Parts: sequence; C-alpha cells; structure tokens
Amino acid sequence: MFVSLDPVRATHLKYAFRYALELMESELDRVERQVVYLHCGLAGNGRSIGFGKIAEWFSLPSASAAEAEYVRAVVKLRAAIPGSRLENWISAYRRAYKPLSRADFRVDPYMPVPVWDGREPLSAAAAMESEESLCAI
Repeated sequence: MFVSLDPVRATHLKYAFRYALELMESELDRVERQVVYLHCGLAGNGRSIGFGKIAEWFSLPSASAAEAEYVRAVVKLRAAIPGSRLENWISAYRRAYKPLSRADFRVDPYMPVPVWDGREPLSAAAAMESEESLCAI
C-alpha cells in the first residue's frame, strides 16, 4: 500500500481503509470476507491469492466459482456504500479538500470488478447469473 508523506492524505487513507473494513465486517459473511481479503492481498503476506487456490481452500467447485463468490461480495459491498460511514467520510473529505470536484460519492454496484491476476474481469451480471446456475444444481 502506498504511504503518503502528506499528513492530510495519510489520515484520509487511514479512515477510508478503516471504514471500508468496517463495512466488510457488517455486510459480508465470513467466507465472502475471507475471499475478498485473500484475493486483494489484505491477509497473509500481502500478495493476491489466485481464484484456483481460493477454490481449493474453501472447497468450491472451481476457480470460476471462487471468482463469482468474489464478484458477488464486491457487488454487495458497493451496494452497501450509500449511507455508510465510508461514504460520509469520503464525501466530507472531498468537500473539504477538493471543493472544485464533485462532492457526491456514488458507486454503481454492477460496474466491472477488478481482478489482480491480469485477466479480463468477470462482469457483475455474469457473476449473478453463475450464482443462479449454481443454486439450480
């Protein structure tokens, strides 16, 4: 993670990260939270863990099922941002330190979810469809 020498920016990052983790704790179940932590490199040695390894660890049928679990978790987090402390913090920071830019902080839950292993991201709509097909099995 990039550490800034600017104390205002460092404080902003600290609270944004704290509120993002708080949102993850309140909105995601244990497995979803761990999948996000592992794939984003927030656990262990700080390196991103591939979906194949995550599928093995959580007894998921395939790497694509692990990726779909990750995408669903990210969509749930994005949908929970409006009205959260994270949104309030980021909006207040933007109003105070970037008054010329738009202060609104709106996130589309269904925009593409980034993956960290260089592949094309799975769209949120495709992840939702794969969830429905897994439930039908």
